[in-house]
Amino acid sequence: MKAIIDTAVNPMVEWLKHGRGLCCSLSWGKDSTAVLVLMLEAMKRAKAAGVTLPKCFAITSDTTIENPALDAYFEHMAGELEMFCAREGLPMEY
Repeated sequence: MKAIIDTAVNPMVEWLKHGRGLCCSLSWGKDSTAVLVLMLEAMKRAKAAGVTLPKCFAITSDTTIENPALDAYFEHMAGELEMFCAREGLPMEY
């Protein structure tokens, strides 16, 4: 599993080293959340290697027709993402 994760994360670390920001489009489903986790891992590894991180982004859209329970879930997850990035010192805009 580590080799598979490294295959996804290592190119992102290289992009960050060259000053390129990362962006993840989120629906908060399992696939986009997995991509977000890989992106956050790349940011953490690059920071640990002494890279000054460029601003990175997570984007979503609000269709205004979601089930209220999903809206609450999205808000909760956004808060968790913001707290995680603040705690880890990752420059993520959401």
